Amino acid sequence: HTRLQGDWSSDVCSSDLHANLTGNPAISLPMTKKADGMPFGVQLMANHFEEKQMFDFAQYMLQNIKLK
Repeated sequence: HTRLQGDWSSDVCSSDLHANLTGNPAISLPMTKKADGMPFGVQLMANHFEEKQMFDFAQYMLQNIKLK
């Protein structure tokens, strides 16, 4: 198996691939840590030019959703 220069196949499952390819706004929010100490978060994405709604919702989530 030969790896091609610029091969991004290992990134296909990357959580930000869609945003990077389409230019959609996206934000990752750290929400809590799992029992093993690993961080757990969510990624929000919005349509083009809807950054304000995305940021408003992200702020709402961080202020109102309390996870253990």
